[in-house]
Amino acid sequence: MGINWGRVMLGGLAAGLVMNVSEAALHGGMLGADGVAHLKALGLRETPQSWQLPALVAMTFVLGIASVWLYAAIRPRYGAGPKTALCAGLGVFVLAHLWSGVDGRPWHTGRAMGEARVALTLDGPVAHVALARPEARNALDGPTAHELRDSVRAASARDDVRVIVLAGQGAVFCAGADIAWMKAAAHFSRDESLADAGALRDLFETVDTSPKAVVARVQGAALGGGAGLVAVADIAVVAEDAQFAFGEVRLGLVPALISPYVIRKIGVSAARELFLTGERFGAARAATLGLVHRVVPADRLDAAVAERVLELLQGAPGAIATAKNLIRSVAGRSGEEVRELTIHAIAERRASPEGQEGLGAFLEKRKPRWTS
Repeated sequence: MGINWGRVMLGGLAAGLVMNVSEAALHGGMLGADGVAHLKALGLRETPQSWQLPALVAMTFVLGIASVWLYAAIRPRYGAGPKTALCAGLGVFVLAHLWSGVDGRPWHTGRAMGEARVALTLDGPVAHVALARPEARNALDGPTAHELRDSVRAASARDDVRVIVLAGQGAVFCAGADIAWMKAAAHFSRDESLADAGALRDLFETVDTSPKAVVARVQGAALGGGAGLVAVADIAVVAEDAQFAFGEVRLGLVPALISPYVIRKIGVSAARELFLTGERFGAARAATLGLVHRVVPADRLDAAVAERVLELLQGAPGAIATAKNLIRSVAGRSGEEVRELTIHAIAERRASPEGQEGLGAFLEKRKPRWTS
């Protein structure tokens, strides 16, 4: 029986088309207003508008050719026919789908088309989560916020991770909101806009509530939402020439989503001045306000971050997670309001395996097990 190459090619093209559409749906969450908003912005940001149809055709055509090759390889064993052709098309579909999500990296939130917007790598007990859009000054758009949130969640869920270093590739940590994304958001419906804002808020909440210690490594600039990321980090180490700003009012907006975290860090008085003027300020003032903790020369930034990480690794992982919860629970409340909370916190930690190990190591003049 001869091979109907036209049908095999058509099957491969169909499989490729299904892959592209399904990948877009999975990446954007096609159900609900959040997914609709996500896909709208993907249409603006993934590729230039004039390239989108040619890119789709090229990908599906390549998958069709791959289906032909696979069909030819398995035909001698399984025989010719529509079932074998279908298996070939589905096989290429599965392999291409897995490749687009894994991309050869240790683990990260991959995208079907284009490079990942966030790079997540492991270095022993340290997870490095880096914004990976240096050509866009690591600006935040919907897909980037989703990937960053998911990467921090993934690192936070790992027992072998104890510290998360939040960084930005290139010359700038994060320049705030992506202008093209903001342009797209201007045409969102109210429900879409609320969903998009909710997703961005989830990002800040995820970083803020991570049970791991989070260190922000800041160079160049941290503006708007970028400064918000600095505010939700536990420790911020910055280059001495770094610039900060909450400039939303100059765009007719307000720093609403980041305001709880920023005000908690710098106080109401400083927030009044910086939120209302939108002016830029340097690393020295950021340190004075309490927004950042260490200011170092740019060529010592990595060394200074490593020093902070080393200090954090001296603490028991469970104790650090409990301490972070304690800070959030106690802040802004009177001693009487949190009396029972603090009593139970210390009693539970004393009786915990970590507490027993730490006290035992101190009395025996040895290092606790979590430092080895």
